[in-house]
Amino acid sequence: MRLRSIIAAAATAVVALSSAASASVILSDNFNRSAGVNAAGNAGGLSDWGANNNALGGTETMTYKVRNTAAGTSTEQQFVDGNLGRLRLGHGVVDFDLLSNPAVLQNGFTASFDFQRGGGGYIALAVGITPAQIEAHPQNNARIGVPFAANIPETDFGFLFRPSVATEVWKSGSVATGPTGIFNGTSIAGSPTTLVNTAVAEFTPVVAGQWGAGATINFALTVNGAVVPQYTTTFTSDGSGLGYFGFHSNAGAAVAQAAVDNLVISAIPEPTVMGLMAISSAGLLIRRRIRR
Repeated sequence: MRLRSIIAAAATAVVALSSAASASVILSDNFNRSAGVNAAGNAGGLSDWGANNNALGGTETMTYKVRNTAAGTSTEQQFVDGNLGRLRLGHGVVDFDLLSNPAVLQNGFTASFDFQRGGGGYIALAVGITPAQIEAHPQNNARIGVPFAANIPETDFGFLFRPSVATEVWKSGSVATGPTGIFNGTSIAGSPTTLVNTAVAEFTPVVAGQWGAGATINFALTVNGAVVPQYTTTFTSDGSGLGYFGFHSNAGAAVAQAAVDNLVISAIPEPTVMGLMAISSAGLLIRRRIRR
Protein backbone atom coordinates (compact mmCIF):
# COMPACT_ATOMS: atom_id res chain seq x y z
CA MET A 1 0.00 0.00 0.00
CA ARG A 2 2.83 2.34 0.83
CA LEU A 3 4.49 1.74 -2.57
CA ARG A 4 1.19 2.42 -4.32
CA SER A 5 0.84 5.68 -2.45
CA ILE A 6 4.35 6.71 -3.45
CA ILE A 7 3.72 5.87 -7.12
CA ALA A 8 0.37 7.65 -7.09
CA ALA A 9 1.91 10.73 -5.52
CA ALA A 10 4.69 10.74 -8.09
CA ALA A 11 2.22 10.41 -10.95
CA THR A 12 0.20 13.28 -9.52
CA ALA A 13 3.33 15.42 -9.41
CA VAL A 14 4.12 14.62 -13.05
CA VAL A 15 0.60 15.51 -14.19
CA ALA A 16 0.53 18.68 -12.12
CA LEU A 17 3.84 19.89 -13.47
CA SER A 18 2.93 19.04 -17.04
CA SER A 19 -0.35 20.91 -16.68
CA ALA A 20 1.37 23.89 -15.13
CA ALA A 21 3.79 24.19 -18.02
CA SER A 22 2.39 26.66 -20.51
CA ALA A 23 3.34 27.89 -23.95
CA SER A 24 5.13 31.20 -24.24
CA VAL A 25 2.95 33.94 -25.74
CA ILE A 26 4.66 35.67 -28.65
CA LEU A 27 1.97 38.17 -29.58
CA SER A 28 -1.71 38.81 -28.96
CA ASP A 29 -4.53 41.15 -29.84
CA ASN A 30 -7.99 41.89 -28.46
CA PHE A 31 -8.66 44.39 -31.28
CA ASN A 32 -9.93 47.02 -28.83
CA ARG A 33 -8.97 50.02 -30.92
CA SER A 34 -10.22 52.04 -33.87
CA ALA A 35 -8.06 51.61 -36.93
CA GLY A 36 -8.44 51.56 -40.67
CA VAL A 37 -11.59 52.40 -42.54
CA ASN A 38 -15.23 51.62 -42.03
CA ALA A 39 -17.42 49.75 -44.47
CA ALA A 40 -18.94 52.88 -46.02
CA GLY A 41 -15.55 54.51 -46.59
CA ASN A 42 -13.80 51.61 -48.26
CA ALA A 43 -14.72 52.25 -51.90
CA GLY A 44 -11.07 52.22 -52.97
CA GLY A 45 -10.36 48.79 -51.52
CA LEU A 46 -7.90 50.13 -48.94
CA SER A 47 -7.67 48.14 -45.73
CA ASP A 48 -6.05 48.36 -42.32
CA TRP A 49 -5.98 46.38 -39.08
CA GLY A 50 -3.28 48.52 -37.56
CA ALA A 51 -0.85 47.00 -35.05
CA ASN A 52 -1.49 44.30 -32.46
CA ASN A 53 -1.77 45.56 -28.87
CA ASN A 54 -0.49 42.50 -26.91
CA ALA A 55 -3.37 43.00 -24.46
CA LEU A 56 -3.40 39.24 -23.83
CA GLY A 57 0.35 38.79 -23.46
CA GLY A 58 3.39 38.70 -25.68
CA THR A 59 6.10 41.15 -26.63
CA GLU A 60 6.26 41.19 -30.45
CA THR A 61 4.53 44.17 -32.05
CA MET A 62 3.79 44.16 -35.76
CA THR A 63 1.35 45.66 -38.26
CA TYR A 64 -0.97 43.17 -39.94
CA LYS A 65 -0.70 42.63 -43.66
CA VAL A 66 -4.12 42.99 -45.24
CA ARG A 67 -5.12 43.24 -48.86
CA ASN A 68 -4.23 46.86 -49.57
CA THR A 69 -3.34 47.04 -53.24
CA ALA A 70 -6.19 47.92 -55.58
CA ALA A 71 -5.17 45.57 -58.39
CA GLY A 72 -8.24 45.54 -60.55
CA THR A 73 -11.74 46.03 -59.21
CA SER A 74 -11.83 45.40 -55.48
CA THR A 75 -14.55 45.56 -52.85
CA GLU A 76 -12.43 44.13 -50.07
CA GLN A 77 -13.04 45.63 -46.64
CA GLN A 78 -10.81 44.97 -43.67
CA PHE A 79 -11.01 47.18 -40.58
CA VAL A 80 -11.14 47.18 -36.78
CA ASP A 81 -14.45 48.37 -35.34
CA GLY A 82 -13.18 49.08 -31.80
CA ASN A 83 -13.77 45.52 -30.65
CA LEU A 84 -13.30 43.03 -33.51
CA GLY A 85 -11.07 42.50 -36.52
CA ARG A 86 -13.43 42.48 -39.52
CA LEU A 87 -12.91 40.81 -42.90
CA ARG A 88 -14.92 40.96 -46.11
CA LEU A 89 -13.60 39.46 -49.35
CA GLY A 90 -10.13 39.62 -47.95
CA HIS A 91 -7.69 38.69 -45.26
CA GLY A 92 -5.60 39.79 -42.31
CA VAL A 93 -2.20 38.20 -41.81
CA VAL A 94 0.26 38.43 -38.92
CA ASP A 95 3.15 40.35 -40.48
CA PHE A 96 5.73 38.67 -38.27
CA ASP A 97 7.65 35.53 -39.19
CA LEU A 98 6.88 33.21 -36.28
CA LEU A 99 9.74 30.93 -37.35
CA SER A 100 12.17 33.68 -36.34
CA ASN A 101 11.34 32.68 -32.75
CA PRO A 102 13.75 29.86 -31.71
CA ALA A 103 11.10 27.97 -29.73
CA VAL A 104 8.64 28.05 -32.64
CA LEU A 105 11.35 26.96 -35.05
CA GLN A 106 12.12 23.98 -32.85
CA ASN A 107 8.70 22.89 -31.62
CA GLY A 108 5.91 24.80 -33.37
CA PHE A 109 3.17 27.21 -32.30
CA THR A 110 -0.46 27.50 -31.35
CA ALA A 111 -2.90 30.20 -32.45
CA SER A 112 -6.04 30.61 -30.36
CA PHE A 113 -8.80 33.01 -31.40
CA ASP A 114 -12.52 33.69 -31.38
CA PHE A 115 -14.30 33.77 -34.72
CA GLN A 116 -17.63 34.08 -36.49
CA ARG A 117 -18.48 33.94 -40.16
CA GLY A 118 -20.29 36.81 -41.86
CA GLY A 119 -23.10 37.25 -44.36
CA GLY A 120 -23.51 34.19 -46.54
CA GLY A 121 -19.80 33.53 -46.53
CA TYR A 122 -17.12 31.74 -44.60
CA ILE A 123 -13.97 32.37 -42.59
CA ALA A 124 -10.73 30.41 -42.75
CA LEU A 125 -7.27 30.19 -41.21
CA ALA A 126 -4.19 29.58 -43.32
CA VAL A 127 -0.39 29.51 -43.42
CA GLY A 128 2.18 29.37 -46.18
CA ILE A 129 2.09 32.64 -48.09
CA THR A 130 4.40 35.55 -47.30
CA PRO A 131 3.31 39.19 -47.04
CA ALA A 132 5.33 39.93 -50.21
CA GLN A 133 3.40 37.23 -52.08
CA ILE A 134 0.13 38.64 -50.79
CA GLU A 135 0.88 42.06 -52.22
CA ALA A 136 2.17 40.68 -55.52
CA HIS A 137 -0.59 38.18 -56.17
CA PRO A 138 -2.88 39.15 -59.07
CA GLN A 139 -6.40 40.31 -58.30
CA ASN A 140 -9.10 37.98 -59.51
CA ASN A 141 -12.61 38.53 -58.17
CA ALA A 142 -13.69 35.20 -59.63
CA ARG A 143 -11.44 33.72 -56.95
CA ILE A 144 -12.68 36.14 -54.32
CA GLY A 145 -9.62 38.29 -55.02
CA VAL A 146 -7.64 36.76 -52.18
CA PRO A 147 -4.53 34.55 -52.25
CA PHE A 148 -5.83 32.36 -49.42
CA ALA A 149 -7.87 30.11 -51.68
CA ALA A 150 -7.99 26.40 -52.42
CA ASN A 151 -6.58 26.87 -55.91
CA ILE A 152 -3.62 29.04 -54.81
CA PRO A 153 -0.68 26.62 -54.47
CA GLU A 154 1.36 29.05 -52.32
CA THR A 155 -1.05 28.33 -49.46
CA ASP A 156 0.56 25.30 -47.81
CA PHE A 157 -2.40 24.71 -45.52
CA GLY A 158 -5.78 26.23 -44.80
CA PHE A 159 -8.89 25.27 -42.86
CA LEU A 160 -12.20 26.80 -43.94
CA PHE A 161 -15.39 27.07 -41.84
CA ARG A 162 -18.31 26.99 -44.29
CA PRO A 163 -21.85 28.38 -43.86
CA SER A 164 -23.33 24.88 -43.97
CA VAL A 165 -21.37 24.11 -40.80
CA ALA A 166 -19.20 21.90 -42.97
CA THR A 167 -15.50 22.54 -43.46
CA GLU A 168 -12.87 22.36 -46.16
CA VAL A 169 -9.16 21.61 -45.96
CA TRP A 170 -6.65 23.21 -48.34
CA LYS A 171 -3.26 21.68 -49.04
CA SER A 172 -0.97 23.29 -51.63
CA GLY A 173 -3.68 23.94 -54.18
CA SER A 174 -5.86 20.90 -53.50
CA VAL A 175 -9.08 20.87 -51.50
CA ALA A 176 -10.86 18.18 -49.47
CA THR A 177 -13.94 17.98 -47.27
CA GLY A 178 -13.30 18.38 -43.55
CA PRO A 179 -15.33 17.37 -40.48
CA THR A 180 -18.91 18.66 -40.12
CA GLY A 181 -20.71 20.09 -37.14
CA ILE A 182 -17.66 21.22 -35.18
CA PHE A 183 -18.55 24.93 -34.95
CA ASN A 184 -21.48 27.30 -34.55
CA GLY A 185 -22.37 28.45 -38.08
CA THR A 186 -24.41 31.50 -37.00
CA SER A 187 -23.63 34.52 -39.15
CA ILE A 188 -22.47 37.68 -37.39
CA ALA A 189 -24.91 40.60 -37.19
CA GLY A 190 -24.28 44.17 -36.08
CA SER A 191 -21.38 44.79 -33.71
CA PRO A 192 -21.42 42.09 -31.01
CA THR A 193 -19.03 42.21 -28.08
CA THR A 194 -18.32 38.47 -28.21
CA LEU A 195 -18.11 35.88 -30.97
CA VAL A 196 -19.72 32.46 -30.91
CA ASN A 197 -16.70 30.23 -31.59
CA THR A 198 -13.26 29.73 -30.08
CA ALA A 199 -10.54 27.76 -31.85
CA VAL A 200 -7.02 26.56 -31.08
CA ALA A 201 -4.89 25.68 -34.10
CA GLU A 202 -1.57 23.90 -33.51
CA PHE A 203 1.28 23.58 -36.01
CA THR A 204 4.26 21.35 -35.13
CA PRO A 205 7.06 19.95 -37.30
CA VAL A 206 7.19 16.14 -37.41
CA VAL A 207 10.97 16.44 -37.11
CA ALA A 208 11.91 19.12 -34.59
CA GLY A 209 13.31 22.23 -36.23
CA GLN A 210 12.44 21.22 -39.80
CA TRP A 211 10.02 23.49 -41.72
CA GLY A 212 11.78 23.73 -45.10
CA ALA A 213 10.66 22.42 -48.47
CA GLY A 214 9.50 18.81 -48.16
CA ALA A 215 9.17 18.90 -44.37
CA THR A 216 6.04 17.30 -42.88
CA ILE A 217 4.02 19.48 -40.53
CA ASN A 218 1.40 18.30 -38.04
CA PHE A 219 -1.84 20.24 -37.69
CA ALA A 220 -4.45 19.90 -34.93
CA LEU A 221 -7.64 21.91 -34.49
CA THR A 222 -9.79 22.15 -31.37
CA VAL A 223 -13.02 24.16 -31.45
CA ASN A 224 -15.18 25.39 -28.57
CA GLY A 225 -13.34 23.59 -25.80
CA ALA A 226 -13.58 20.03 -27.10
CA VAL A 227 -11.74 17.48 -24.95
CA VAL A 228 -9.65 16.30 -27.92
CA PRO A 229 -8.94 17.94 -31.28
CA GLN A 230 -11.78 17.49 -33.76
CA TYR A 231 -9.37 17.43 -36.66
CA THR A 232 -5.75 16.36 -37.13
CA THR A 233 -3.70 15.93 -40.29
CA THR A 234 -0.29 16.50 -41.82
CA PHE A 235 0.80 18.60 -44.79
CA THR A 236 4.01 19.19 -46.72
CA SER A 237 5.89 22.48 -46.62
CA ASP A 238 6.88 24.21 -49.85
CA GLY A 239 9.63 25.97 -47.91
CA SER A 240 8.07 29.43 -47.83
CA GLY A 241 5.71 31.35 -45.57
CA LEU A 242 4.87 28.84 -42.85
CA GLY A 243 5.68 31.43 -40.19
CA TYR A 244 2.90 33.76 -41.35
CA PHE A 245 -0.47 32.91 -39.83
CA GLY A 246 -3.60 34.60 -41.14
CA PHE A 247 -7.34 34.69 -41.73
CA HIS A 248 -9.38 34.74 -44.93
CA SER A 249 -13.04 35.48 -45.56
CA ASN A 250 -15.46 35.78 -48.47
CA ALA A 251 -18.31 37.22 -46.38
CA GLY A 252 -20.73 38.63 -48.90
CA ALA A 253 -22.57 41.42 -47.11
CA ALA A 254 -21.10 44.93 -46.85
CA VAL A 255 -22.14 45.31 -43.21
CA ALA A 256 -21.85 41.66 -42.15
CA GLN A 257 -18.14 40.97 -42.33
CA ALA A 258 -16.67 37.90 -40.74
CA ALA A 259 -14.79 38.68 -37.54
CA VAL A 260 -11.95 37.48 -35.31
CA ASP A 261 -11.08 38.44 -31.75
CA ASN A 262 -8.76 37.60 -28.84
CA LEU A 263 -5.91 36.29 -30.98
CA VAL A 264 -3.07 34.70 -28.99
CA ILE A 265 -0.09 33.12 -30.74
CA SER A 266 2.25 31.11 -28.53
CA ALA A 267 5.42 29.07 -28.92
CA ILE A 268 5.13 25.44 -27.87
CA PRO A 269 7.58 24.70 -25.03
CA GLU A 270 10.38 22.19 -25.40
CA PRO A 271 8.87 18.75 -24.59
CA THR A 272 12.10 17.28 -23.22
CA VAL A 273 12.49 20.16 -20.77
CA MET A 274 8.95 19.65 -19.51
CA GLY A 275 9.55 15.93 -19.15
CA LEU A 276 12.79 16.38 -17.24
CA MET A 277 11.17 18.85 -14.86
CA ALA A 278 8.33 16.45 -14.13
CA ILE A 279 10.55 13.40 -13.69
CA SER A 280 12.99 15.27 -11.46
CA SER A 281 10.24 16.55 -9.19
CA ALA A 282 8.61 13.12 -9.05
CA GLY A 283 11.94 11.56 -8.10
CA LEU A 284 12.43 14.03 -5.25
CA LEU A 285 8.95 13.26 -3.97
CA ILE A 286 9.59 9.51 -4.01
CA ARG A 287 12.90 9.87 -2.15
CA ARG A 288 11.26 12.02 0.54
CA ARG A 289 8.45 9.50 1.03
CA ILE A 290 10.89 6.57 1.28
CA ARG A 291 13.03 8.36 3.88
CA ARG A 292 9.97 8.84 6.03
